[in-house]
Amino acid sequence: MKRITVGSLFGLATVVLLIGTLASPALVSNALATPPAKEVAILVHGWQGWNLLNPSGRSCGESPIRADRNLAQQEFADIGAYLVDAGYEVYLASWETRPGYTMRAEEAAAKCLAPQIAAVAGGDRDGKVLLVAHSMGGVVSRAYIEDTQNPPVEALITLGTPHVGVNFASLIKVILLLNPGTRLLVEQLCASDPGLCQLGSDQMLLFNTVYHPTGVPYLFVGGYGGPVYMAFLNFTEGRNDGIVGYRSGVGYLYNPVSDIPFIGRPLRNDTLIVSGGDITRRFTNAAHVSFFETGTKRWFFADPATKSCVEGFVAGIESGTTAYRNTCLSHSRPPSLLAAEQSPVSFTPVVATTLAAGETFTAPIVLDGNAGEILLGWNDGDLALTLIAPDGRAITPANLAQELPGSVYLIDPVNGLITYRLTNPPAGEWTAVVTAGPATTTAEVTLVAAMQSPLQLFLDLPSSVAIGEPFTLTARLVQAATLAEATAVSASLLTPQGVQTVDLVRMAAGEYRGQLIAPAAAGPYVISVSASGATFSRQLEALLTVRTPGLERHGSTATNTPDWDRNGKYERLQIHATYQVAAADQYAVMATLQDADGRAMMITRTTVEWAAGANPLLVEFNGGEIASTGVNGPYRVVTQIVRVSDGALMADEQPLIDGLDYLASDFETGPSSLQVFIPMLQR
Repeated sequence: MKRITVGSLFGLATVVLLIGTLASPALVSNALATPPAKEVAILVHGWQGWNLLNPSGRSCGESPIRADRNLAQQEFADIGAYLVDAGYEVYLASWETRPGYTMRAEEAAAKCLAPQIAAVAGGDRDGKVLLVAHSMGGVVSRAYIEDTQNPPVEALITLGTPHVGVNFASLIKVILLLNPGTRLLVEQLCASDPGLCQLGSDQMLLFNTVYHPTGVPYLFVGGYGGPVYMAFLNFTEGRNDGIVGYRSGVGYLYNPVSDIPFIGRPLRNDTLIVSGGDITRRFTNAAHVSFFETGTKRWFFADPATKSCVEGFVAGIESGTTAYRNTCLSHSRPPSLLAAEQSPVSFTPVVATTLAAGETFTAPIVLDGNAGEILLGWNDGDLALTLIAPDGRAITPANLAQELPGSVYLIDPVNGLITYRLTNPPAGEWTAVVTAGPATTTAEVTLVAAMQSPLQLFLDLPSSVAIGEPFTLTARLVQAATLAEATAVSASLLTPQGVQTVDLVRMAAGEYRGQLIAPAAAGPYVISVSASGATFSRQLEALLTVRTPGLERHGSTATNTPDWDRNGKYERLQIHATYQVAAADQYAVMATLQDADGRAMMITRTTVEWAAGANPLLVEFNGGEIASTGVNGPYRVVTQIVRVSDGALMADEQPLIDGLDYLASDFETGPSSLQVFIPMLQR
């Protein structure tokens, strides 16, 4: 990763906000005797945020845009307005994110956020700005802060930021619904839209391998006021703000139904990923973006506890007091969990088309009688969706409650989204009838169904492969823990050389296997798998990461278990290995301690400076944390090594070492700092 030098010239776009006189007594604590003459804050927008405010052709190397209270409200709801009303001078900037293309966070930080901070930091009384970021803007902000020596930033507040990412299969569906017409781009998503691809949970694990909080105080705010438009997110993200799980929003990894690439399935429900530094975490009943706000609170004023937390945080940063922490930490977790969390969710194949005024499109959708939702997204005009049940009944918004009691119809005509939430729909083949109204010119349309179904499609593939390496992928169909049969299963992978498609061969009941060739260029790629049978159809997307060459493990791997106080208990589990490196660089290492079933017990990270040639690696796990899990061996350790200069995955050891035959009681007992969701200030 290239170190950012504040004041250098970069190109492209981000969001900046200047803070003026702190005139509001509600904001300034009693400990702050004299309001500062001028403070500068930077508002950093998220994915496709502030599109209307970013003039075409504008470079983010230019000075930030002066904003009034109305412009500040669009993405940050009333936080922006609050700052203006409190006397702040508000400026907006933008980084490049639009339908079809989003910069990676590291690039946006270097080319966009850095020059805009440099443009206004000199106007701050102490030369340090306050960052307030929404969604992916928080990832961009972290990339800037955590890769800049002595960054001119006094604090960062993030709202709905996917610090640990979003389940990739669900993320794909969200994007297709919010950006209809991109179906043909899904397989090449990571090449055409690298920043969006980065928001998947596995790629964010690699991001968090490289980036670590420093001494800049952070306030992470996660939302759980997600709407019912895309309720399938409840099952992959847990409680969420409509896109981002509240756990990811405060730096924790949610334990989903399936494994997490690279590390395996977490042993416990909440694993702390973003740790260290000075982090305050809290939740709020808020939704991710403005069109999701119906029936939920906004990020700030509508939630008095969040308002008090943010006000206290800002005042505390200025005055050097920490009283705000008690207010913020008392709301670090929603009062109760969603009952349906971790229930499985399945998707039907995505259907995409275009419609003009007066045109009608029909598509079959096979439902299995379980609760689910049929979703329609479009980007122009007015569309209507009617459902034809297997018995021929027409289901419309007008008769839905009568025909299917407990079901719900929702429409957002402004943003183009319809959801039929169906309670126990009749099993069989349904027909979706989509009609374009007179206001439609050319509408791109996406249609998909999500079901809380016991029939699940799983995909087993390597978490990473070498360039040009043949690899095997296995699809499994599971019906309530019993393997199920399909009539056709296929997989596709788009590479720079073209699309590879393979029909998977039945190996055993419910198990289908095939082989593909890894692309000739390193990086993440989307694999799409489809399976169909007489009474079902399923589709699943996953990421395959192609490693960058230039690093290999040499020789054997050794372990060491020091007993420093000589009481017969081990304080550390240490792993020693040697790596041959082609080029000198900084390398970030993530190591996961797994149990015998491959469940992730602990995660540790370190950064090393390696010269070209042979270099030693030491990985350590805290003995007290091993003891606190209560899980006995044999253990195994898996390791990923990422080149810091460009975020390239260089090594993916599955495993680095195996068969470590220890008991949890062999290690020193002590408090756990990684596995249990105990919201606490990290310093």
